[in-house]
Amino acid sequence: MNYVGRTSMEIGVKVMAEDLISGEARHVASSQVIYVALDENGKPTPVPPLSAGNEEERRIIDRARERRMHMQKIEQEMSRLEDGSAHA
Repeated sequence: MNYVGRTSMEIGVKVMAEDLISGEARHVASSQVIYVALDENGKPTPVPPLSAGNEEERRIIDRARERRMHMQKIEQEMSRLEDGSAHA
């Protein structure tokens, strides 16, 4: 788990491929998947906070927080462009 917001969480996914003959494994892809917690009515519901257990986990959480803030800025800009309220 990389990051937890109020109702969502970002999970890091690392895909490995293994050669069945040699046993050699290699990293082939990475991604972040975002899940939103829903209540029994299908509405977003708060999730418990995430706390870092060590410095490496703290860095993972910080990078995910920065990614989230960056994506929010992009979403806001896209919304302004769609609304026609962006100035050239």
